[in-house]
Amino acid sequence: MQAILHKCCGMDVHQDSVVVCILKTREQITNERKCEAVDKEIKVFGAFPDDLAQILQWVESEGCHHVAMESTGVYWQPIFKALEDATDGEMEIHVVNARHMKMFRTRKPT
Repeated sequence: MQAILHKCCGMDVHQDSVVVCILKTREQITNERKCEAVDKEIKVFGAFPDDLAQILQWVESEGCHHVAMESTGVYWQPIFKALEDATDGEMEIHVVNARHMKMFRTRKPT
């Protein structure tokens, strides 16, 4: 399967923490065939204003311009606003429904 985005970020937003995952693809050559491998890095941040600056700094330093965040409450709003204001529309930010994400049969990292 070929990746649509080569760098993207997913956020799971909670009341007092934000789990941020950045996925990056890289080409590998195995048995004279090209395939894509995925590098995954996960960090947990707090949900306070100082932590939001750290989240933004990390996501921007990784060169990620596509973000999807999952939240079951209103906790996503300050994070969305901070990302939107700081990037002046250069970052594509989506809020996804947690119920829709449960349809996928993958496990979340603990």
